[in-house]
Amino acid sequence: MSYMVTVSIGGELEPTQQTLPQAIVLAWQTLRHLPLGKDQLETLRPRFGVGAEQRIRDEIAEKGKFEVCFLPVGTLDGDMRSVVIAPADVLTGSR
Repeated sequence: MSYMVTVSIGGELEPTQQTLPQAIVLAWQTLRHLPLGKDQLETLRPRFGVGAEQRIRDEIAEKGKFEVCFLPVGTLDGDMRSVVIAPADVLTGSR
């Protein structure tokens, strides 16, 4: 059985249930289309690239969730946004 998680991206992607590999792809596809600037995008790329599934599993096991923050270029409010991937029951209350 696949490891089900909930993925969300503040202000961009409402919490949605996916398998972990699908969540990684969805998060990266969403991030790639945001105004992040080249440097920030290159900094985020390794978090979602080769080996990401095991690293994210490890972080979820250790911290209860995977979270990485970013700041879209031109954001007027200056608020950091974050990608959160957590076990499905943590963000949605489902199992």
